[in-house]
Amino acid sequence: MCASLFSYVNKHLHAMDFDLVSMCASLFHVNKHLHAMDFDLVSMCASLFSYVNKHLHAIDFDLVSMCASLFTNVNKHLHAMDFDLVSMCASLFSYVNKHLHAMDFDLV
Repeated sequence: MCASLFSYVNKHLHAMDFDLVSMCASLFHVNKHLHAMDFDLVSMCASLFSYVNKHLHAIDFDLVSMCASLFTNVNKHLHAMDFDLVSMCASLFSYVNKHLHAMDFDLV
């Protein structure tokens, strides 16, 4: 799952300026602690990236920063084993919408 997500990201981002190994480790950390939830973080991320790429093909959108922010936010919320998926998703969508303020586009 992790490999396919980052393979997808690599395919669409030619100039990578984030640490793939750290992000991969972060994703496994999330899955370890959320194993009992009916929720697949990798699928959610892949769907989000696919949706964003489909609708943003012509604008200057920093997907690398968004991706890095997602995993930074995950690590911060997992520090105390009190992970709030809704808050994390809301933060991500807020970040994306902030960078899309010039478009008539609602990611959520």
